[in-house]
Amino acid sequence: MVEPNLQNVAKNFEVYTGEDSDNLEISCRRAFYPTDPKRWLISIDFCQLEMRILAHLSKDPALLEVMRTKKDIFTAIAASWYKVSDDNVTDQLRNDTKKICYGIVYGMGMCSLADSLKCTEEQANLLSREFHAAYPYIRTYAEKIVRFARINGYIETITGRRRYVENINNADIRIKNQAERRAINASIQGSAADIVKRAILLTEKNIQKYSSDLGIEENSVRLVLHVHDELIFEVPKDKAKHIAKVLSTTMEKCVQLKIPLKVKVKIGKSWGDLK
Repeated sequence: MVEPNLQNVAKNFEVYTGEDSDNLEISCRRAFYPTDPKRWLISIDFCQLEMRILAHLSKDPALLEVMRTKKDIFTAIAASWYKVSDDNVTDQLRNDTKKICYGIVYGMGMCSLADSLKCTEEQANLLSREFHAAYPYIRTYAEKIVRFARINGYIETITGRRRYVENINNADIRIKNQAERRAINASIQGSAADIVKRAILLTEKNIQKYSSDLGIEENSVRLVLHVHDELIFEVPKDKAKHIAKVLSTTMEKCVQLKIPLKVKVKIGKSWGDLK
């Protein structure tokens, strides 16, 4: 990479060094750390934010039921599809299920989905049919969004923000299909963006509100990076756990959905050492 956007800095990865030695871990993210050793980083990441928004907007009973449990959504879906226990869902199976879910929701073609999963188009098509059979309200919601966009020329996010959709009524079927996929995408990803922005505002407000209880100065907690559904803060090391509690609770309660929002919290001395 040359002059990378920080959102594109790779996660930690391993390099194979030979059969008789351990793999070498490479971490570009360890290069990013507070210059003051008394300060650490906190990462708070929304868990499956877009799927939770989809469950809320589509009101699909089966998806809502899974979201109300403590199970990992993609593990639960994989276990249901492949008729195995949650414990027998491998990382590969979970990742494939995640690709299927987002691919189908956002209108990925069967050729692209098959390529992503390294399977045949026939197998991809079967998985797509099984997904819609298991969660029928999702297709109903997608069709509703497309109809609204055709009539009005825009869609609305969860907060009522408008996203205009060009070519939604184009005579060229290929261009129109692309616009339909953008409409569905914008309704869900646009809503996710709204929620993250609201979380940013409320975390700042609550840190100021509870700073005296935490025993910190108001400006000692700094938002330093926003990566997709994840916020990274620089904080005093000795107060990190208490600050993380305020931040995570704020983010989980920043909007009221039909299912709970969940976050994953990590703390460490550098971006690459968060645990």
